[in-house]
Amino acid sequence: MRLAGTGADFSGIAWMVPDLVTVTANSQSLSGQMLMDKAIGMIEQQTGLGANCKDLSIEVLGNVQDFVIPVGNLTIHTSLPYGIHYSGPTQVVLVINVNGQFVTKVTIQCAVKLYRQIVVAAGPINAGEILTASSLRLERMDAGKLGAGYFTETNKVINLMARRSLTPGMVVMDSMVNK
Repeated sequence: MRLAGTGADFSGIAWMVPDLVTVTANSQSLSGQMLMDKAIGMIEQQTGLGANCKDLSIEVLGNVQDFVIPVGNLTIHTSLPYGIHYSGPTQVVLVINVNGQFVTKVTIQCAVKLYRQIVVAAGPINAGEILTASSLRLERMDAGKLGAGYFTETNKVINLMARRSLTPGMVVMDSMVNK
């Protein structure tokens, strides 16, 4: 089309163009594993808990593919646009640039769990009963499955009165106790 646009006469030329043309360029590979590691690192940084923390569990949901990108200085910017969700998927967005130019954006979904020592009833507790150290215990639980108002220290619950009956193993919530 560009040659014809010059106004030259090509009536005596027979054009032979193959069905398949392959164009290659210099490129570099960006592994999906590297992107997953960046996403996990971002979550660890935001929680303030290190990779060796046994109370934090991060699992990448699904597979992250490898990418072929242009050759150049690679930069990856990570963000948590919706924050960390302990009760549902956490989205980590990675923006990939080469030589300062946008190449692609990848969203990685992670299941993040934070385990805490939660105050639970050690045995049956009746409504109106004053809570003591022997009536409570700590149990390691996934805090994301609990609503707001749970206790992580027994000394904050001792000497409070149960507003309702509690069964053994039940999480003690602030709505269940009175001064």
